[in-house]
Amino acid sequence: MRSRPLSPPDLKKLPRDVRRIVETVAASDDALQRLQRSLDAFERDGVADILLASTPANAAPDPVFDRLRWGGQLVYVSRQRGELAQLAQAYAQRPEFDLELGPVAGARRWVRRGASWFVARKVLLDRPEQLTTRHSFDVRLSRVEGGGYVVLKRVPELEETARRLLRMAPERGETSARQMARKLVDHVFPIFLTREAAFLKIVHRDLPAAMRDRVPRVLSLHRDDRGLVRAMRLNWMRQGGEPIGPVEFGRQAAALLQAVHESARVVHLDLRLDNFVVTPTGVGLVDFGSAVRIDEDIARSKMLETLFHEMLSASQIRRDLKKLQGLGRVTSPVFDQCYERLEPAVDLFYLALQMTRPHRHDEFRGLVRGFDSDEQESLMLRLRRDVLRPEGGTLFHTAGDLLYALQRLSQDKTPVAPRQVRPAEAALP
Repeated sequence: MRSRPLSPPDLKKLPRDVRRIVETVAASDDALQRLQRSLDAFERDGVADILLASTPANAAPDPVFDRLRWGGQLVYVSRQRGELAQLAQAYAQRPEFDLELGPVAGARRWVRRGASWFVARKVLLDRPEQLTTRHSFDVRLSRVEGGGYVVLKRVPELEETARRLLRMAPERGETSARQMARKLVDHVFPIFLTREAAFLKIVHRDLPAAMRDRVPRVLSLHRDDRGLVRAMRLNWMRQGGEPIGPVEFGRQAAALLQAVHESARVVHLDLRLDNFVVTPTGVGLVDFGSAVRIDEDIARSKMLETLFHEMLSASQIRRDLKKLQGLGRVTSPVFDQCYERLEPAVDLFYLALQMTRPHRHDEFRGLVRGFDSDEQESLMLRLRRDVLRPEGGTLFHTAGDLLYALQRLSQDKTPVAPRQVRPAEAALP
């Protein structure tokens, strides 16, 4: 058995017992369809929702981690039970994985030739030793009673936070790193997690009904004795669905962003591609921990004002905006001082900046394809320029302005200046 997802014809040619194991793991028609799409796309995209392997050399945790989407599964089938048990134990000891099933001996009637198997699911976005922008909080998939998984987002442990701070800045020293970690774990992280829980409830309540499944839903909260949130469970917005192009990605993202701004009156402030998801129901948005209400007066709380000042000072989006303004690549007055004032224009800037390259983002492999033509890419680049560096006095003020131009581009491949029509509300995908 080869160490890659098998193609659909190969799936049908598998021995009956192995095929039944895979079907048992998939467990539903939707999961089988996901499996079929995963098998179809693996050779092109290099990532899968289910990997099938039968030898330890083809199932080492590190390469498997790189080839699975978040929540993806390794199905390991072998007649070498001792070898299989040893590999299953290795997965059980890795925090990146959940040993979801097994090892299971071939006791069922349809399992022949002594085959056994186990299933390991990828539950972390990144390896624990990796340092990424997603590492402020502990975010993982958590199995729930009765089956299925939810997203568990929680304040990380003190020691874990101190180790990460020390790896990021070794010159800080252990004592300083631990002091900063204590501040983060006891005060900063709980405050922002509490705000995120509140904003998710607001957004989920106020978005148009057809868009509510495109932001996370709070399932439960764990608070400390101060009433601050230290952990919350959210529904899992799993990546998947039929591939879309960059124009459609931008159109759906702009429609959702317009609704977040106009219906929920919320500014996200951290609109990196890492915080988008591409799901079967459309492009979604996660991680509202940095969000603010439109016209919210942060200065009313000295602590909150200080925390936001520290957060914004370290913001990659703010650095990118300042750099591009200094280079003359962002000249629209819409973005002047927008970060200091925490305006919706912050989100408009970063969506416009990134909408020409979602297909290059690693998390969207197989989900966002490239441009259909050089002409389409050229038109998208022109639209981005019109938003960031307009000519002739025509300005894009809102996500709705960008949405309208993207709608016209997708329909007749002609970007349209926003002054011609001011859309009243987002068009749903």
